[in-house]
Amino acid sequence: VSRIFPVYWFYSLVTLCAILAFPGHISATQQDKLGFVNIFNSFFLIPSETVYLVIVAWSLMFEVYFYILFSGLIRFPKKKLCFFVASWAGLLVAFNAFFPLPDNDFLQLLVHPYSLEFLSGIGCGLLYKKTSGKQMKKSALVVLSLTACFGVCSLWTLLRNQILLQTLTLGCLFALLIFSVASLERMGAFHCPCLFVKIGDASYSIYLSRILIIGAMEHFAAPLFFSAHLKLLEYFFFVVTLILIVVFSRISYRHIERPSYAFLN
Repeated sequence: VSRIFPVYWFYSLVTLCAILAFPGHISATQQDKLGFVNIFNSFFLIPSETVYLVIVAWSLMFEVYFYILFSGLIRFPKKKLCFFVASWAGLLVAFNAFFPLPDNDFLQLLVHPYSLEFLSGIGCGLLYKKTSGKQMKKSALVVLSLTACFGVCSLWTLLRNQILLQTLTLGCLFALLIFSVASLERMGAFHCPCLFVKIGDASYSIYLSRILIIGAMEHFAAPLFFSAHLKLLEYFFFVVTLILIVVFSRISYRHIERPSYAFLN
């Protein structure tokens, strides 16, 4: 929670100020959705029928809920933890297979299949720790990672409208992909490039800032790139926007995210 909220509050305040100061210069998609915002619910990620100031923050709501529940589960011994995680996943699958999601926002949060993605991450972590020090074939891990990657690419669009199958299948595939790549890295067979590590460090800032940057580019820079109707300029606009997001997020990580996290811990 100390990692999530301080940076999230910063970007919520920036978004609020941007909306109040330049109501016509935020992302068109965001402007359409921001008909009404409950500021209190938005700042504290309370389930709400209205959107949050930071549009993508709806997924943070699930993350905070999961952390609150998991903070209680980790107090149990590892064997009981595995049982509780499996039971939690089983109950979620059973409920969503036979019942529709409730209309109440709080109840929906409790039984939503998105939690299966977090649970698959726990399974990945437990498997990674369990295989520590054990001999594994590099070729098998490479095949596993490639198979998982192919499965994700193949099923991503097919399962888009089937939320239970999507979260269950893609969650397991991503968990297997992370497990196999992390195991290869542990064995010394794979080393993540430094650039990707730095981008990964700033991933939370990327997640929070990208809508603001895209919105600013859309309204202030897009006319310069799209006025000539040249595809090359459109691709260049995409590249410039992407670079700005990464560069700004690295600055945010170094001067906002990391200091706030260090201060609270």
